[in-house]
Amino acid sequence: MAKRTTENLVARDRQLDQDLWSAKGQLIDTPELQRLLLELVVTLESPAQRAQADQGVSRPSRRSGGRGRGAAIVILVIGLIGIPAGAIAVGSWVAHTGQYGDPSTSTEVIDRSEWLGLDAQDAPAAITSLYDASLPLPAGATSKDVITPIARLLKQMGTVPDGETGHVTIQGSSVQGLFERAARCLWYREWLEADAVGDKARRDAATAGIRDSATWPVTVASDGGGVVDTLKTVGAAAAADDRRVVLGSYTSCAGYYGPVSQ
Repeated sequence: MAKRTTENLVARDRQLDQDLWSAKGQLIDTPELQRLLLELVVTLESPAQRAQADQGVSRPSRRSGGRGRGAAIVILVIGLIGIPAGAIAVGSWVAHTGQYGDPSTSTEVIDRSEWLGLDAQDAPAAITSLYDASLPLPAGATSKDVITPIARLLKQMGTVPDGETGHVTIQGSSVQGLFERAARCLWYREWLEADAVGDKARRDAATAGIRDSATWPVTVASDGGGVVDTLKTVGAAAAADDRRVVLGSYTSCAGYYGPVSQ
């Protein structure tokens, strides 16, 4: 039964991985940008897709059609597309571009949230401001535990490669979605640590947190099918004390929060 559950999780998560790889296809084909988006995929997505990611990094995929369906799909654009001339004058480029997504113009734009300049000097402040303080976290965890790993990754991705011109942008909703996913990683870790020491009360609280994470706003809003169902499956596995499934879900979080005992 545990094997079947794990196989279902991998299958349902495949759509999410495909959407992230489709987003990768929007990048200028430079090794550095490929490396950074690969890091995002491997860090946040299902372990079963890592081999595919390693093999496919030099072959950007193309979307065959349809709205992006993964939670917090990151759309990165190198160039001056959609940015008014006044905003790109030397020294005037700021994170808040004043430009907003228009889903009617592209299947890759998931909502009308603002495009943020990741390579702007004030990008760290703009990213931090998007954190939702009402996001439930395990006891002892703070907003810094969620913001720091995401901000670090986005800072790397906001570096324009040598020889390239333009700016790197991301929609605000994508940043918020990444925060939700990092917070979910903390709940997975909390469950695993509690389970390892036999702390049932703490584990039950973590189970409730995992289940609740399937209802978080950006996760739900950006799910076109499969993602929320997968999260519900993980929550059910946590309630059934299935450490193997929770551990499998946490594996891709270890780059942020470290390994846990098997």
